[in-house]
Amino acid sequence: MENSLLQTLSQNHAEAIALLELIDSLTMPDSSLESRCQSLQETLFGVLAEASSALGGKNSLNTEHQLHQVAHQVRQLCLDIAHKTTTGQYKSPVQPHSVQLASGSQLSYSYERNLAPTILEQRLALEGTSQSGWQGQHLLFSSGMVSLMMAVQSCFRETIPQADKPLKLAMWGGYFETHFLLDILANPGLAWTQLQTQADLWQYLARGEIDILLLEPVSYDWDMEVLDLKQLSTLWHSALLQRPQTIILDTTLVNQTFSMQDFLEQLGEHPPRMVVQVRSGMKLDQQGLELSNVGLLSVYTPTTGLHQPGSAAVVPTSAQQVGRFLSHARQMMGLGLTLEELACLDVPFFLDSVKTLTYAKSVFANNAELALAVQQTVDSTANSIIKQVAHPALSAQSHFAWACAPFVILHLIADTAANHALLLAILETERRRQEILLFPGGSFGFRHHRFEVIWIKSNQQVGLFKVAMGARQGDSKDATIRLLKQLASYSSYQELAQSYPEAAQLARSLTS
Repeated sequence: MENSLLQTLSQNHAEAIALLELIDSLTMPDSSLESRCQSLQETLFGVLAEASSALGGKNSLNTEHQLHQVAHQVRQLCLDIAHKTTTGQYKSPVQPHSVQLASGSQLSYSYERNLAPTILEQRLALEGTSQSGWQGQHLLFSSGMVSLMMAVQSCFRETIPQADKPLKLAMWGGYFETHFLLDILANPGLAWTQLQTQADLWQYLARGEIDILLLEPVSYDWDMEVLDLKQLSTLWHSALLQRPQTIILDTTLVNQTFSMQDFLEQLGEHPPRMVVQVRSGMKLDQQGLELSNVGLLSVYTPTTGLHQPGSAAVVPTSAQQVGRFLSHARQMMGLGLTLEELACLDVPFFLDSVKTLTYAKSVFANNAELALAVQQTVDSTANSIIKQVAHPALSAQSHFAWACAPFVILHLIADTAANHALLLAILETERRRQEILLFPGGSFGFRHHRFEVIWIKSNQQVGLFKVAMGARQGDSKDATIRLLKQLASYSSYQELAQSYPEAAQLARSLTS
């Protein structure tokens, strides 16, 4: 018991230190914000003093709640700093015009939609890959989906597709919003195919008919399958490639654990025309504070000519040329960051490669721990109400560096709206009873923990139960894992409802 208490106090200590580091990195534009900053620091110093004293009577869950509130206040402080520097600015300012952000960065623009986030793109370039034989360009857009849309649009610059010879895009991945985007973009000049399995991917690739290959290193679908990069590389070199291809990678789920340097190196002597990496920068890149929507895009092109069967080498469009096109399109169509959004992201920890990867790995570790714990319970329970636990840590490819994810998917043995509602109700009543920092809500990558049901069909008869563990260690994480292990130990939903009568009543009201 004493060791457990000391461990929890140490975890709270680590969270307090992390929040102090975030605060210390900020620049305060006036005395009122400086005063708030000092107040937050004093609160955290108090937490550190209590944790260091290891008082046996200390309620560590109360401390965790205190830290949770401080994290909210740090987020608000970041937003208020940004607003302080941007309030009163016009979308079409009087010329000449410039704005100084809290960090001291100076911005000049004629229209807000022309605003170039150069200061942030320079950070992204530092994070980007430097691989012999390749050149790169790095841009920010208003969201991850806009980045993905522009990555596909950039492919039309190289080819003039026709109805009888459209660009062929094949996607291996499960994100429903990407499917929706491709449905919107589909036209007589662009035909896209969803590849259901990696076996389908290998067959499709072997035929050499793909112009655009869109991949998720971990598929955002029911099973969260992990991409076999070694097999992809092997088949890429043996495929009968008919036209210079583009490979687009959406690494939102895996962040920087997927090495673009290794990927480009494995493409070897037969590189595609272009490789584009996109990800949402709102999820795991903002220390769980979710300051602003933002999409990150890095485009890489080979520096040597592309050799096609039976033809001379073709000099590809350079990454710089593609970058100029994308930057111009961003300005013309208003697809970039607003001044307020850019100011919100003008914090030192955004696009800090080391801090981002450290934070992301803490999220990944918590989710892997949950997946392994619940799977162990399912394996030891006859007829568990959980049919399958989906997470890369449980896959045959778990040894890959990118075999990680910021959430866990639970498949129910009886996939009905009533059963999903019962689990939702139990987590809701138990989180309130135990006062743990586990909240209903979507998305992932926060400091706290979340749960939700994603309905796959409109009749609400097929759904995914998703638990997104956050970065924070402590009592709430441990209690959430214990609770889900307990639920997985039940063999029937009827027995489960009898054990949680208050939640069962709540569930009936949710489905009535």
